[in-house]
Amino acid sequence: MPTEPVEDNNITENQKFACFLVVCPETSMWELIETIFNYEQHFKYSNKYTWVILNDETEFSPKFKKIVSNVAHSKIEFGYIPKEQWSEYPSFIDRERAQNSRLIMSKNKEIPYGGSESYRFMCRYFSSGMLTPILQKYRYYWRIEPGTSLQCDVNLDVFEYMESNNKKYGFTISLKEIPDTIPTLWKHVQEWLSADTNNRPQAKDTFYRFITDEHNEYNYCHFWNNFEIARVDLWNSQRYQDFFNYLDRTGGFYYERWGDAVIHSIYLALYLKIDEIIFWNQIGYNHEMLYNCPRDESTWMKNKCCCDPSNDFTYQPNSCTDLFLNLQSKQIGVTDLDVDNNNNNNNNNNNNNKIPSYRWWTDLELK
Repeated sequence: MPTEPVEDNNITENQKFACFLVVCPETSMWELIETIFNYEQHFKYSNKYTWVILNDETEFSPKFKKIVSNVAHSKIEFGYIPKEQWSEYPSFIDRERAQNSRLIMSKNKEIPYGGSESYRFMCRYFSSGMLTPILQKYRYYWRIEPGTSLQCDVNLDVFEYMESNNKKYGFTISLKEIPDTIPTLWKHVQEWLSADTNNRPQAKDTFYRFITDEHNEYNYCHFWNNFEIARVDLWNSQRYQDFFNYLDRTGGFYYERWGDAVIHSIYLALYLKIDEIIFWNQIGYNHEMLYNCPRDESTWMKNKCCCDPSNDFTYQPNSCTDLFLNLQSKQIGVTDLDVDNNNNNNNNNNNNNKIPSYRWWTDLELK
């Protein structure tokens, strides 16, 4: 049963401010090294913050620690995720049913990782709140995956900005989930909501319409959380833990293929206020085939971006970020496209519904 949420807005004396969070096996060492090098090269304030690198399989070897530490200029904390948090099945899960589910999904070529057991372990871990003690020391984390890269210089201290502007979650890419991975999830969320009557924000004050259509059915929109900058206490709060535990006991992480990005996004859209979530428009980012790339000429030039603005995913057909910005504009009269984060000023350009052009790039004459 949901309980009254308790929120602590003060950093304790023993709590560190922020970290970069990486979860990876030792076999991803070279991808990790490239990513650390990239982030430290492009994020101006990287040396202020610690890399927290967790192994999901076993303790990192001395060789791994030595090589990775040699690349990083920032401090590193190496850790290990206990098996009970990662790869041990809860007692209420029917393992044979879970195995049969993976077998069936593996035959559906439209479902990435449909047959993967380890992928389900990962999604459940990140959905659970990442309660590994080493992370709980921090106020904020920036989740980073090996093989990803920043495509622009980041000249803003994103953690300080979030703290001073009461932002609790930040993203760069949003998109729609594959329906076959979560066939019963929304039904269970609705069951949860019918029981949760403790001081829940009104839908008009949240991003409820980011995740629902006009019929209050789930529209599959979610924040792609291989990049996320967030407060740790979002996930270790009593309310989120109740939310997760309720969903967890349905078995959907194992009997279906629920992703942590969807779980996080639904919770954020239900419980955070609109001005507590930020779209990092000016942070160029690449993961696999998707890019967040500033379309504005001055931002692209100032931040020395190396991405092609025409590859920006923000307004592509499967993106949900346009919806996010429209909702933001309607509710608070300004969008993250209008905010000059470097000067910490809000400037409404009265052009919120127009897709920013990148034609300056194609029309540019080099002199």
